[in-house]
Amino acid sequence: MYRLFLSFVLLNLMLAPLCAQPVEVFTPNPAAEISAEMPFTPAAEPALWLVAPRNGSATAPVVLRAARGLDRIRPQLSPLRTASGQTLPADALRIRFGTQGLLDRPEADGAFLAVWLTADIPAQTPAGDYRGALRIPGAPDIPVRVQVADWIAPNPNAFQIRASLLQSAETVARHYDVPVWSEDHFRHLDSTLRLMGQIGSQVMYLNLAGHTHFGNEHTHLRWSGAERAPEPEFTALEQYFVLWNRHLGPPRQIILYMMEDAWATRPPQTMQVSYVPSPRGATQTREIPFYWRGDTEAWRRAIDGIRERVRQIGWTETEVLFGVIHDNRNWPPEKLEFFEAVGPGLRWAAFTHGRGDPPVPSEGDYRIGPLSFGYIEYPYATRSLIDPSSQNGHWTRAFPFITSMRDSSLMGSDSLPAYWRLMPMASALNSRGAHHYTGFGRIGFDFWDVDGRPLIGQFFRNHNLYRGNPRFVVRPGLEGAVATPMFEHFREGVLSAEALAVVMNRLHGEDPSPPTGQRKTLEEAATQAFDWIQSYYFLEAREGGNDPLRQAFLKMAEAEWRPALFALYEAAGIAAGAQTAPPESPGADPAFRTWTSRDGRQIQARMLRADRTSVELLRADGRTFTAPLESLSDADQQYLRNPPSSTP
Repeated sequence: MYRLFLSFVLLNLMLAPLCAQPVEVFTPNPAAEISAEMPFTPAAEPALWLVAPRNGSATAPVVLRAARGLDRIRPQLSPLRTASGQTLPADALRIRFGTQGLLDRPEADGAFLAVWLTADIPAQTPAGDYRGALRIPGAPDIPVRVQVADWIAPNPNAFQIRASLLQSAETVARHYDVPVWSEDHFRHLDSTLRLMGQIGSQVMYLNLAGHTHFGNEHTHLRWSGAERAPEPEFTALEQYFVLWNRHLGPPRQIILYMMEDAWATRPPQTMQVSYVPSPRGATQTREIPFYWRGDTEAWRRAIDGIRERVRQIGWTETEVLFGVIHDNRNWPPEKLEFFEAVGPGLRWAAFTHGRGDPPVPSEGDYRIGPLSFGYIEYPYATRSLIDPSSQNGHWTRAFPFITSMRDSSLMGSDSLPAYWRLMPMASALNSRGAHHYTGFGRIGFDFWDVDGRPLIGQFFRNHNLYRGNPRFVVRPGLEGAVATPMFEHFREGVLSAEALAVVMNRLHGEDPSPPTGQRKTLEEAATQAFDWIQSYYFLEAREGGNDPLRQAFLKMAEAEWRPALFALYEAAGIAAGAQTAPPESPGADPAFRTWTSRDGRQIQARMLRADRTSVELLRADGRTFTAPLESLSDADQQYLRNPPSSTP
């Protein structure tokens, strides 16, 4: 009987509710590092404060410590309302857990728990100060404040600030151990591209050669037919286009990567490509004659086929480019003749130091020797911040000339939240000489380690990615990529950079000068933003290498930067002419309806505006996007020819 009683007591102790034990609650600055080993100072009154524009996002952490049982905790969020009674939609708020990948449920460590609150603000949400509480068993309610600024942020892929994220289809296939370009492969890729769409990536890299610096065995373009007479096969490429279009929309550039540095002067006899015996067959690898000495006509059909599929999906403003990553300009004539023969009229993209190259123009054509370039990336973040008073705007019209986030003094700091919040602004709004950067790139999105090492750089050294560049910003989950804290910080950093670009364009662009009162507000917000970047990145940390830089980033977690961020978002709303509802044309459709693309995909959305070439749609989740008319079904095009009245 005694043993039975003791077992009963022990069982009840094990199942005792968490509220029976004390829970320590910390609400650190969102720019703070979060890990189980980090010391946290309890706040007198723990509180969460998030700042976001309409159609934007914000994330903030809560850290919990207890003796046990935190893996069973389920925080609850009360409705968030303004003083006037406006309420944030419940599905605009998410609670996730973890310090690496952000998951819907806590992991096994029951004594430490990082809780992340993310607000994804629909575009139609009224601006305001929303208040509520996060309820955690065993702890007092945590006040929650979400400040929504009156700026309707564009969808990320429509940002003026350009971003170029490198996506590794090969890494995804190998990590999940699925056949490349199989249905399982595309299922795992879906979450990667969905997350990429939340940050924006206006550049798509397509590997047409295997064994490149991307570490790829396989290629996006496959081949079929006899070994000596291969023909291009496009089904995998078409499916990748559809997935990209679903989550990101039209890319501004597609870079066909088929030239490593060593191949310029010492081309191999053969090259590796993906081969498929039939459209539904398993993807294999095959060596075909190297294209300089191979079948020019077959490659002409391949390039023509890619360009045709770009048109078919409706990417009418997407430019297809040849891509190269090296500084060598002494290309032999036969190489130049080959590329002109297989892709007549195509310009080039380069990732280069640019040593000895002519100045990059603000827009238009750019020639280096015999080649015309349409896109340039430099491997280093710039060294000094441009004077904001000299900024001339024109992000939307500028030549796509961007910097990477690689910088020797940043190595070891890319895990810090402040890095991801400040680097997008610092990279996009810097100047080297008279050049004007329009964004940042060479950021690995999902180059996870496979068998203990990254694929990037496996075959060639000239990758310039793990030498100071981030290799990944998301982590692999059970079925696909999941967001991480650095992903959320990066997402907000790019959004902040876009807000500053909008403000600076209004101050120094070609549009009429804003009224005196507005100009003062814009200038004050821009000055605060530039001071913010300089204080925590450039001026205090540039000399002395990693340690001072890391300390400067850590200092951001001790400062209160959110009022400056809110002022920047508000200023962007003034500069963009933000309203209390999404702007509508006289023919706007107030009702949601089903829209169908030519390839059969459907979406629930309502029309905001339309012209002779495109229509802007608002999805039910508050996101807006623009679709070319020719990408829509015949029935939708007929509907647009006779738009409904805006009067209910």
